[in-house]
Amino acid sequence: MYCLFGGLQIAQQPGLQYDEAYLVAGAVHMNHSAAEFPLPHSNFTWMCAERHCLPLMAEIPYIGAIKEYLAAPVFALTGPNVNAIRMISLLLGCIGIWGLMRLTDTLAGPLAAGAFGMALAINPAYIDTTVFDNNAVGGMMAGLGLVSAALARYLKSISVEPPREALWAAFYVGVATGFAIWTRANIVWTLAAGALAAVAVFRLSLLRPLKHWLLAAAGGIVGGLPFLVYQWTSRGGTWNAAGLFIDDSPWRDRLYVRLVLLAETLTADREHRAMWGDAAMPDLERWLPLGTVLVSCLVCLSIRRPDGVCRFAQFCSLSFLLSILILLTSRMQISEHHLIAALPFAILVVVLACSILYRRYPRIWPVTAGLGFGYIALCLQWHILAVGGLHNTGGIGMWSSAASNLTRRLERDDSKQMVKVVDWGFQDNIYVLSDGRVRSQEIFWGATDQRAGSGRPWTDEIRLGGTFVVAGPENRNEPTAGASFLKALAASNATIRRETVLQRSGLTYAEIIDVEPNTARPSSTLSKETVVAQIAMGDANIESRIGGFYKPEDAGWRWTKRDFFVVLQSPKVVGGRPWLQVNVYLPENRIQQQGPITLSARIGSHQLAPERYETGGAYTFSRQLDEQWLGDDSYRIDFSLDKVQAPGPTDPRELGIVVRDAAIRVR
Repeated sequence: MYCLFGGLQIAQQPGLQYDEAYLVAGAVHMNHSAAEFPLPHSNFTWMCAERHCLPLMAEIPYIGAIKEYLAAPVFALTGPNVNAIRMISLLLGCIGIWGLMRLTDTLAGPLAAGAFGMALAINPAYIDTTVFDNNAVGGMMAGLGLVSAALARYLKSISVEPPREALWAAFYVGVATGFAIWTRANIVWTLAAGALAAVAVFRLSLLRPLKHWLLAAAGGIVGGLPFLVYQWTSRGGTWNAAGLFIDDSPWRDRLYVRLVLLAETLTADREHRAMWGDAAMPDLERWLPLGTVLVSCLVCLSIRRPDGVCRFAQFCSLSFLLSILILLTSRMQISEHHLIAALPFAILVVVLACSILYRRYPRIWPVTAGLGFGYIALCLQWHILAVGGLHNTGGIGMWSSAASNLTRRLERDDSKQMVKVVDWGFQDNIYVLSDGRVRSQEIFWGATDQRAGSGRPWTDEIRLGGTFVVAGPENRNEPTAGASFLKALAASNATIRRETVLQRSGLTYAEIIDVEPNTARPSSTLSKETVVAQIAMGDANIESRIGGFYKPEDAGWRWTKRDFFVVLQSPKVVGGRPWLQVNVYLPENRIQQQGPITLSARIGSHQLAPERYETGGAYTFSRQLDEQWLGDDSYRIDFSLDKVQAPGPTDPRELGIVVRDAAIRVR
């Protein structure tokens, strides 16, 4: 069933997402070179000995290189392709189901294992996060499945097999645990929750001979050896990287957002619903599954004299509750792909609670049957929506099938020596899909209005010429770099050739811009930019010139309401055209909770082009104005948002977006 539903979605051919690509980019490189990986990656993630380099971790320091090792022989036979990558992810997801069913069979019997396996296999969130694996969830769930299968073998060996078999089984538990931590380090949260739950439920029965524990520890070293080598050479690179992903929002806000994400992840996670559209989940479908899981936990934990099955049910209940407690309260940035690790425990709790209730109260079978059929219907509904959405759109934005078209167009011209990528989301896709033939350089990291990420002024970067890849207006993740490049390109009067790569919907996925070297005007001939009117939100003396804002925060910015305005002095435009620039910021948790936010603006009766924000971060709302729109002394610019955060118990304000300043600049 898992392969059927996963295969149906793979068959719709959505594009290879950037994070999907970087998990297998090393496999492409290993098939062509023994040197270290040429694309940017964290230090020490590759180990080199005698001029031959192998990956210890993926490009980032908390994900192991398991998919690169699995993909390398497949790519050698078939060449890199999207279907092969996703079939590897499908295999890893199967291992997760198999291993968890083995443990359930051992502790609760084959009927419970079968019901659990079916429920997990058809769960849309499990299928989407493992098959379209942009966050190493497939490897993590395979690791959890292997730990479960090894535990099942150990439990059988200590009761029926010779002592020597129990020693080997303990060693295998350690190997599986070390391997699981290597696949994705944050599985430690899930393993820690399971360990605490085991201590609380099984207590003295966990006392095993010391040599069992020693062999398990030795197995952990073997299974997690690449992870341990990386920690040694990088001096704790994984834990140092964890400090970069801190969520500083108030804990009450974090708790609410994560509860919403958890509730949706029990059926169809928002992160992968966005692949094919912005389908909202009705409140009943969002909260009923979470309520069912919590009631099931209460049923399992309320049993006073538990037998073996009931103890396993209590273990699963505590594992689920402890894991979500860790995830909901952590100061780390948490998304659906972290919360998915709690999904198997949630499903197990419901299956075991229904089994326990049926054994004690056989007449309750209509209720348990109704839950089962309702769950199946809910899963089928989201599968139908996903397959239909992917078929119609070919994937949206970062998941667009246009990624393959972009790569083919870049491969078509052999004269392209180095492609300059002006936005996030292209480099690894291009590298993998071209089998390493198209070389590229990302020039948006650290880019400003004046300079590219290379450190050169945009005018100099353009004067050098070459092939630039720019995201379409609806697909920009680093808007500062894209807007600054296009502005400098328009002013340079360089000789260019433009190709547009469209999504299936007709929207622009990306532009390929070939710039002929040394055809741009020198920077000294370009018009200078002058600020002629500006309002800084940290200024306490501007209250009469703004509306729809709250008081300034300590950092010098203000929250807005849904509708807000600024009044600016009329600029004296000399030798250029006036541009409106408003620096804004959108918290990532708001986007995850509410979806994309659109900002609209107008001057009098003149409507400016709106701007849609699909990811959190800092942006500059920049629009060219007509001098005829401007008044003699001052004029008012009105803004409006399509979505706001409604007042709540923790904050009685209606929160729109954060604004730092507004200005008129003449170029």
